Amino acid sequence: MGAADDAPGHDHGSHGRFDEQAHARSPQVWAGRHKYLVGAATAGAAAGAAAGAARLLRR
Repeated sequence: MGAADDAPGHDHGSHGRFDEQAHARSPQVWAGRHKYLVGAATAGAAAGAAAGAARLLRR
């Protein structure tokens, strides 16, 4: 099989004009892998904002 791989099962990955712009890490991938942590942080921030708004409204 004369595919793009040298040996069967060896993938060299894709390359092109965006190679220089590529990053080794992605915030979107991290958030996708830690969705429960992101959800808990979001819920905590929302609760804090609601508590702060309620405190301001009581004045």
